[in-house]
Amino acid sequence: MSTRKELTFVVFLIHILAAAWGKSPSEAYSICKRSGALHDYLIPHYEVLHSLGANVLIEDLTEYVRERDEVKFNVKIDTYKERLEERIIAYLAEIRCVTPDEAMDIYYRSRLSRQIDQGLFGIENMDYKYLANDLVENEPNLFAESAD
Repeated sequence: MSTRKELTFVVFLIHILAAAWGKSPSEAYSICKRSGALHDYLIPHYEVLHSLGANVLIEDLTEYVRERDEVKFNVKIDTYKERLEERIIAYLAEIRCVTPDEAMDIYYRSRLSRQIDQGLFGIENMDYKYLANDLVENEPNLFAESAD
């Protein structure tokens, strides 16, 4: 992923797909990554896909992934969490000098991602920089794994 626009688009898609499939954003990210939807479809075709509506994208990506995984459809979008996660991922990339792809992989494998998704402890109401720094401090193993 080479631009902030692509990162914004992919995080948006992860959230709408998670809602559509009845999954958490972490699970939707894993499904997209495993199926090749991220690097083989979304990013290479960003210029065309980013101009499509959410419903078209959900249908298109559901069909793409369905060839590789089972998913369910149930739409509900939480744009506040989506924007929070986008900011956390972009800030992680910046402070850890990693690519947005690597930062997204780290974030969606973290406990923080699950806590935000589940609304545990009101954590989703905290500042994104604080949360990103907390992730770096409390889950250093994720950064070691990404370096391998």
